[in-house]
Amino acid sequence: MSWTVRAPWTKQLKSPINNGKFTESLKPADFDPYNLRLAGISTAGRLGFFIDYSELSEAGTHTFYVIRTHGSTGAIAVQYSTGGDGHNNVTGFLSWADGELSIKSFTVAVTPAQLTNHQTNLGLGEHRIWALLSNPINGAVLHFGNEHTRAYGVIDNNVLASDANAVFYDASAGSNGTGTQASPYNNPHDAMSNIGSKRYFYGKGTTTVDTSYEATPLGGSRFGLTPPPHRESESERLYIRAWGTDTWLITGATRAGFIIENGESYHTYKNIDFDDLATAIAYYYVDSNGINIEGCNASNLVIPDTGNISAYGLWGVDGGRVWRCTADTVSANGSTSNENTALFQTYNGKNISVQRCEASNCSYLTYWKNAPDAFETAGSVRFCIVNTFRGVGYRAAGGPSIPHSYTIAQFNIFKPGDRVESPDLTHRLGSFDASGSNNAEKHWWTNNVFYKGTVAITGYRWHDAVIMNNIFLDCATVWREEGDSTGRGAEIELADYNCEFGTTSATRKYSWKDLDYADAATLNAVNSAFAGNDINQNPLFTDPANGDFSLQAGSPCLTGGPDGSMQGALVDDFYTIGVN
Repeated sequence: MSWTVRAPWTKQLKSPINNGKFTESLKPADFDPYNLRLAGISTAGRLGFFIDYSELSEAGTHTFYVIRTHGSTGAIAVQYSTGGDGHNNVTGFLSWADGELSIKSFTVAVTPAQLTNHQTNLGLGEHRIWALLSNPINGAVLHFGNEHTRAYGVIDNNVLASDANAVFYDASAGSNGTGTQASPYNNPHDAMSNIGSKRYFYGKGTTTVDTSYEATPLGGSRFGLTPPPHRESESERLYIRAWGTDTWLITGATRAGFIIENGESYHTYKNIDFDDLATAIAYYYVDSNGINIEGCNASNLVIPDTGNISAYGLWGVDGGRVWRCTADTVSANGSTSNENTALFQTYNGKNISVQRCEASNCSYLTYWKNAPDAFETAGSVRFCIVNTFRGVGYRAAGGPSIPHSYTIAQFNIFKPGDRVESPDLTHRLGSFDASGSNNAEKHWWTNNVFYKGTVAITGYRWHDAVIMNNIFLDCATVWREEGDSTGRGAEIELADYNCEFGTTSATRKYSWKDLDYADAATLNAVNSAFAGNDINQNPLFTDPANGDFSLQAGSPCLTGGPDGSMQGALVDDFYTIGVN
């Protein structure tokens, strides 16, 4: 994949993630990317990490960013703390004033001596710490709860762990060894079964999954590698990854790369390539926790029927991260536009974050199917490049029709892909409870770019949705609420401060309660929370046809949001959109 959408850099480094293919930036210490104040959004809001990872290639200082979403009422605060591998542990508090939605940050230092002790004296590989939020006050809540409101600091300089802490597997080794670096296994079954309590599993070469890889705890014929169980916490996490800078490719038509059906938890998959499979990583109907997928690439995933197929499937998982991953060509029954194809898919999953991913030639970037329970936190999507048939979908499908709550779609680029009449961002379906009340709540769809979409945002049961600071360029319709469900719960809370330009529909620029409005003024006249501050001006992207959505000098979107904040997905120079 060659898409590149990035803000200007202060400085670029080679990142260790995915064999040094990606870049990262050094952040200026006084940087304030999202200085936003907007009073009156009901509830105190939700607090979570804005960026899931801080990545370094040598000892230095991690910066962790925290954001307030879903509400702005009242002054709030939250405590932060850190754990994990040796570092200068920190704890402290972050606070927001009434109406403030700005991004806050704190830093954590790792010294050269601490990194040397970790890798040389302890014989461990990449250095990992984690940051946690806790104890929110004045009505604020943690977005992903006490356990999963977490971000990671990684130092990966391609130093391998010692034999005492790792199992080594080389598919191309001439003979089956003992699992050491000098004498690796060449049989993945032996390698996986001998991990024990070790922290790392390193693989390289080409692994072809066949019928000898059967995993059938739930019956049927499912084939794929199965990691060992018995990881109970973050401190016991197992890292399954490519061997240093070498490539590990997993392939095998109609098979899975990894398949898990026993509730295993705290696994991380890193820098693994998948090709010509039915799925890359699949957790099926399990009670797993803390599953992270980092820097993985999947292509040519095919199933011969119309069932669910995604590169990365976390079904029934509580807590997960999909970070800097790609998927290209995911098809069901010969169709890449089949609704059930996606880079990421979950059914009954919750508290899952997808960031800096790219997808093409499939239906969805992310497809969130039925929610596990009413008012559970579904998942967030940030900094992604969406080049798919439908985009991002939150749908109550395939079960008791429970819709999703507390969704986030923020700072993404929605490109044309193969769309003909499908929307970019969808939230729809779902039932009401026995008393007739809505059983989904609060959505945060802000600072996205929608380019050449049909109906950019569509669906219904958007209760308390906030649609703000987005840019819609050459779309048929800006947003459309289908049907009228306001009698059973609150309606859209705010749909304002967006920029739209080149909208092609002359009669339906917006739809509210399934009634069409030709322009912002007409809509605002019937609801003052809608479109009163929308602008109809050219956003002055640098080169949208070739994927450059940075804003030129003089763009009205540089200050078009509330309190003069920036609209669109490129805030400034401290993060990259997509994997590059």
